[in-house]
Amino acid sequence: MLYTEGVDTELIKKIKMGSMYFGNDLAKLGDKYPGQGKISFGNSVEDSIISWVPVNGVLIADRILCNTISWNDLLKMGYIWGTPVRIDGKAYLCRVLKKEDKENKVCEWSDAMSRVGSDAFIWHWGGICSFSQDTFETSDSAKLNYTVTCRGYGGKSAFTGEWANIDQRSKDFGFRPVLVPLPEEITLVDESLIGSHVKVFSNMGWITSRVKDFTDYDLVLDGIVDAEPIRDNADPLEGWASWSGEGDSIVDISKTEILVDRSAIIYMHLEKSEEEFS
Repeated sequence: MLYTEGVDTELIKKIKMGSMYFGNDLAKLGDKYPGQGKISFGNSVEDSIISWVPVNGVLIADRILCNTISWNDLLKMGYIWGTPVRIDGKAYLCRVLKKEDKENKVCEWSDAMSRVGSDAFIWHWGGICSFSQDTFETSDSAKLNYTVTCRGYGGKSAFTGEWANIDQRSKDFGFRPVLVPLPEEITLVDESLIGSHVKVFSNMGWITSRVKDFTDYDLVLDGIVDAEPIRDNADPLEGWASWSGEGDSIVDISKTEILVDRSAIIYMHLEKSEEEFS
């Protein structure tokens, strides 16, 4: 346990679980990304177990797990907006640090520092920045167009922010994953699921809706309550969902039968109750 003065949580108990892979190869913490192969997470392997700091209902890695990887690399793997992973028998949505809440001026990284302390021995932030979801365009030639905000690095303060181009690979920037616990996975699709409200994930994004029916090939949803892509400004339905009148701008997909390709579903769980949806 760690003791930090002047924070909401005095005793910080890190959770050790899970290991990371580059393709099929076990990665050592802090390794350079080899430039190819998808990053994945699996059960704990001795000598490569990841330490996580619990804060605000999520688990944030206590250090950057790999560097010399670009924001775009992580985007293509699904880790910017989040993709389901399984570690030691439990499921999580794995993503980078959340984008800043502009309205409330809250940054997940800074908020975590405020709650559990900003000491380098807790977060190992010195000399390297963690990618976040924030992107912006700038005409500043020193920062290039399509840059991302990164957190950490500062020699005196963990709150210091830096900028990087979305394709930049450098030892100064890296992937600090955040785990969001997911409800129990639905593995059996049968009549008992009809009428249930579900959240369905694919490699393109996620959809929340009510199950209307199913076939051997499709999950039939009764419109879309909410949806989000894993890629900024992308279509979360592209490549795995279709509907009658697709491409017609006057079609209201919130009230239209949606066909979801079951082979594209990577995770699904029960969502909110009917009262919460209505």
